[in-house]
Amino acid sequence: MYPKRFYKKDKWEIPERFQMGAIVGGPTDYFNNMSKKQRGKGFVEELLHDEDANKWFKKTYDDIQLHKISGGKKYYKEVVAKRRKQH
Repeated sequence: MYPKRFYKKDKWEIPERFQMGAIVGGPTDYFNNMSKKQRGKGFVEELLHDEDANKWFKKTYDDIQLHKISGGKKYYKEVVAKRRKQH
């Protein structure tokens, strides 16, 4: 995942052709393998346990909250302007 990339939610559909699978390490990677406990159950769990991703999520969340609690007329006008822009 790229932290700077915006992922659209509304128009996403399953692609016509896609592949799924598991990454299998070669015989030389034996000592670098992670245990099942370290791997997690899926992609989301790996992301949640990743320190860099957590730092980025926290920083982004804090920035948004700081902007939202600023309150006042300016913030309200920005929100209204965004709404008008969408329609």
